[in-house]
Amino acid sequence: MTEEQLLPPYPRMGEIFRILALAFDTKAKNRSVDRYAREGDVDWALPRTLLDELFYQPLCRLTDTNFAQFLCDRLWHFHRDYMSLVVTVPLDSLLREDALQTLIDHFFVPHGAAALSQICKRWSGPDLTELLGHGQNAIEIVFRWLSPDQPTELAKQAYPESTGSDRPSRELVQRWIRGTQLPDFTSMKLFLGALAKNGESSTESLLPHLRRWLLIARALEWLEQSGQNSGLKAALYAFIQNGYPVHDIGKILSDGVQTINQRFSALIVPGLTLGEQLRRTSGKLEGDKERCRQNLQEFERLLGLYDPEGRSNYALNWFQGRWHVLSGDTEAALPFYRKAVGLASYRAGPNEKEILKEAMALAGLLGDIKFIRRLKHLAIALQVISPPSEENAEVLEDWEVEHFHDSFHGVFPTWGLFPEALDKETGRPLLPVLLIDEAELDIRVPDLRNPDRTVKITFADGQTRRHPQLRLFASFGRAEAVKALIVEGADVNLLDSAGGSALLCAIQHARQSNERHTLDLLLAVPHSTATLNSLTDRKRLSPLFEAIDYCKPEVVAALLTMGADPNLRGNISGETPLYYCIGILGKILSPKKTYERLLRSATPERDALEQEALRRYRVSMAGIFGDQDLTKLVFQDQHYLEIFHELVKSTVTELVEQHPESELILIAELLLKNGANPNAQVGYPVKGRTPLMLAAESNSVGAFDLILRHGGNPFLQDIDGLDSMQVARAFGAVNVLRFMQNKGII
Repeated sequence: MTEEQLLPPYPRMGEIFRILALAFDTKAKNRSVDRYAREGDVDWALPRTLLDELFYQPLCRLTDTNFAQFLCDRLWHFHRDYMSLVVTVPLDSLLREDALQTLIDHFFVPHGAAALSQICKRWSGPDLTELLGHGQNAIEIVFRWLSPDQPTELAKQAYPESTGSDRPSRELVQRWIRGTQLPDFTSMKLFLGALAKNGESSTESLLPHLRRWLLIARALEWLEQSGQNSGLKAALYAFIQNGYPVHDIGKILSDGVQTINQRFSALIVPGLTLGEQLRRTSGKLEGDKERCRQNLQEFERLLGLYDPEGRSNYALNWFQGRWHVLSGDTEAALPFYRKAVGLASYRAGPNEKEILKEAMALAGLLGDIKFIRRLKHLAIALQVISPPSEENAEVLEDWEVEHFHDSFHGVFPTWGLFPEALDKETGRPLLPVLLIDEAELDIRVPDLRNPDRTVKITFADGQTRRHPQLRLFASFGRAEAVKALIVEGADVNLLDSAGGSALLCAIQHARQSNERHTLDLLLAVPHSTATLNSLTDRKRLSPLFEAIDYCKPEVVAALLTMGADPNLRGNISGETPLYYCIGILGKILSPKKTYERLLRSATPERDALEQEALRRYRVSMAGIFGDQDLTKLVFQDQHYLEIFHELVKSTVTELVEQHPESELILIAELLLKNGANPNAQVGYPVKGRTPLMLAAESNSVGAFDLILRHGGNPFLQDIDGLDSMQVARAFGAVNVLRFMQNKGII
């Protein structure tokens, strides 16, 4: 068996989508799902696209939008749970046939049974134990449920004539009921259409149930008859009969791996030894390089003897790639990492993420954009990097190429290289922050002959940036230089390569230094709306968001007067300026919660967006994905722990002092008077939340009343079905609840 023929132990998500589409007979000529099944996670957006093309749209045509949406929501929930399992539990030593039945019994079946149960609860349905019973035809059970006395009655109603075209159509439906032929999607649609047209009036109420359950029954029978899923109905039946038991699928799979591992005992010690010798972060001695090379050769020989199928070939290629990197031969390492990434997919569990991390850093160092893009697609599929926002659908942003390049020495520190590699050029390690020699900056003078000149800045670790000189001097509060350049006609609308303007930088400097002379100079000059609404590439900041954080209502007013968009979505979460403003208000009204949230940011409990924030804000200790456990660095030393707590405490104190409640309320009022949408829903932390809900959560009567008076809808619901009143109750916001009661809202 070649590496290309070896199927991963976990079925690829594309294979599952394709099987389900075949079961519902909605695949048609869709080739994208075939590619997804064959090649794996090559396009992060493909699952959502296929969910719409293969399931939502066809099911809307056959059933109804509510049912179609429900089923797609369940599939997406399954998708996320499954990918989480894939990246958490390794199945290194298993073949597909070793893992599949366990996955069916303890993962696929529980998800399927839960979906069937929820459909019955929401829309009613046949007795599931009858539907799934041994020897029962699920399609016949559906017809008997709807027409107990005569299951073929609905076929007769749809095709009432015993001659002509009605006769073969009626016989076709009867074959479905007898179980001698499976219905296809088109035939089901024609039958349901004929029944809607010709059926008796009493049948009208049965039709929606028939639409849903005929499709479900068809899928169950197809899965049962397809060969690879025989016994599925019996497994579903047993699971439901046993009361939906809860099993630890991770432990069950891990126990299976341990059992199979006994066959490969000759490989375990050599593999563990190589892993230890090739650790990225441990020091190396003279001669270690050659010893590792010999051990790699021996490991490869043992794999040929004991693992001819190639289950562990991903580890061999990973070790070989790492050996080349630690030897300083980064170009030679890349082909091994390419193979390791492919072979580890749907097999290696947490190791897949480690391989991905190393491959990204290496590809970043070498500037292999095509490979980085492929790795980014995979990282999103594995849920280790957040997908691009709707505003920026390109999977790989320009700043990320630099990010992965700069991460190389964090992933492969110089002290972990073989001594022989230290004289080879792999770039120099970068500092975690950009440090500039302020003395050098102080002696810089503006080029007044060329006011729009772009200048080069060199930082302490050798990194360079190029900025319009007006933006550079604005960043450091050099008011006299900014004034001189403005007088000479410098274009205030010039942006740097990341989308930052002189105005944005001046607001940031004023906020950090509490000195606003430079800012006032720039506010006195008209700016284009494009500049005012430009978002930076990495942090998604605009002048208006920075002005809200600066908490100066007059600065916010000036920007809005010039044309800043009060509904521009920005920041990493894609929130609106009003939502951002009310969010800051909530933080200063509940400093204890803010303190606890900041403490939690150092733990592995961070959610996907918190990880993305650390990644975009260049917190190098958080790792290439922003998911590294900082507690190992911070909490292991009492001295560091005390410093961290003091830092968090001072951050919260400064936040409260610099953001008076009254000023934030004024800013919110300015935004609303200038057209901010009070009902704009955001996607984080809960999809569908509004500024009014956030004000309710914060227990701020002033903010709640203000938003309400400007059109805020207290009855809008988030994705969990909660409105403003329910949010207030959930957070114990007694002041807002009392206010709502006095206003007659509740």
